[in-house]
Amino acid sequence: MRPTTITSPYAPDIEKVRAWLEEMIAALRFIEIVAAILTLITRMRDVNTELVTKLAHLKRRRPPSETLQRLERQLALPLFSVALPRRKRGQHSNDRSRHPGRGRLPARLERVVVDNEVPAAQRICPQCGTMMSTVSFSCCEMLDVVPARIIVVQRRDETVACPNDDMIVSASPPADRRARKAR
Repeated sequence: MRPTTITSPYAPDIEKVRAWLEEMIAALRFIEIVAAILTLITRMRDVNTELVTKLAHLKRRRPPSETLQRLERQLALPLFSVALPRRKRGQHSNDRSRHPGRGRLPARLERVVVDNEVPAAQRICPQCGTMMSTVSFSCCEMLDVVPARIIVVQRRDETVACPNDDMIVSASPPADRRARKAR
């Protein structure tokens, strides 16, 4: 004979349990009381164990992404036997004033510079008609993989200014995110 369920182990109703206990005591059915209470406590223990296990799984530490290291190991050719230096875990720059995102790409990677110049039509000052000259380039680094090597593509966005007035124009980013013009 299976004992009856008094209340839900997930959200026990104390008033329902109290009423059931009073009814069973009045009927002098102590064995059924003990069996039902033990069943309820056992089920609550099982639910608690299940929830603790789920919580531990959610809180467990996960390893950092090893995608770049895996790629470097795949691309390393045994012919040249060049060992790539490994970056130690936990070395992060504390200076976050320039950019809140990722840190600088390793200096050991090859750089390919792609100039993104202001189009000729936009180089003429709309206020005075004078040809504008280059003031500076802003640099954006993107990690790219070329078969058997990893490179850093530096897209330099040109900024031009009119020598006669305060007109400044910058090159807009290309539609192709990777700007593969260098190859």
